[in-house]
Amino acid sequence: MKRILIIANNDVGLYKFRKELITELTKENEVYLLLPCGKNVDKLIALGAKFIDCPYLERRGTNPFKDMRLMLYFRKNIRKLKPDVILTYTISLIFTGDMLLAYVRFHM
Repeated sequence: MKRILIIANNDVGLYKFRKELITELTKENEVYLLLPCGKNVDKLIALGAKFIDCPYLERRGTNPFKDMRLMLYFRKNIRKLKPDVILTYTISLIFTGDMLLAYVRFHM
């Protein structure tokens, strides 16, 4: 069983467009969702995923200090979970996540 971490900036898009993927992944894997709390989180949990609230994630964030706080929060959770696979859902998270993963791999 693999541990999969999905990072997204909102629950609506994740539920609308990726619920089938999450359903399939949870059949044979431990799936964690790292995203801000929203109205569809309960539906995502009902699919079998585990939820980790990320209050620092903003959809349209442009503040580099807040981004640094977000990266530290990501690092803490990635180190804690030790996922086998990390999926990021939007372009800004792909960029931020790739930078962080390079750092975490180097310093683990």
